[in-house]
Amino acid sequence: MVRAAAKMLKSSTSDTGSKGPTLVTRRAGIDDYSTIRHIQSSAIRSQADKLLDDSEVTVATRAVYSPAYSAELFLKTVHVAILNGDLVGTCAWGPSDDRGTAARISALFVAPLFQGNGIGRRLIEDVERDATHNGFSRFTATVPVSLVPLFAALDFVTASFGTSRDIIPDVSLQVAFLKKP
Repeated sequence: MVRAAAKMLKSSTSDTGSKGPTLVTRRAGIDDYSTIRHIQSSAIRSQADKLLDDSEVTVATRAVYSPAYSAELFLKTVHVAILNGDLVGTCAWGPSDDRGTAARISALFVAPLFQGNGIGRRLIEDVERDATHNGFSRFTATVPVSLVPLFAALDFVTASFGTSRDIIPDVSLQVAFLKKP
């Protein structure tokens, strides 16, 4: 059933409840967090051959299930993508600076089966709307280099490249530091 929904999503743009699949985004509820961590862990493992060695995958997967990571997620406003009732993606935002003018977009993960179907884009657009509604006028993001094209399509520009341990604790990743004026 899930594979059929992924195939339908690729061939259909309907999100209105018509014959195609229904994709909705919303703020995460407390009951979503177990599934959120599962999706994030699965997405990390699916991209591991491009980003991480075996020991880093183990560290990253453990980190996603740690109490410290959960506590950090609770400090952010997390949004989820729901496809035909199943949670398939996550994205979060929180203040980027003490002045309260920039929001940092983070925790963008899409279940491996559904990557490349526009779900990440929908999630980014959703968190941007929410942050704007809450008074933020600028956006930043620190993302793996592989996600730069997605963010660039949404008018983010690359400020610089480097390494960061902010995405996955205890794992250093090659990243792009992005901003959207």
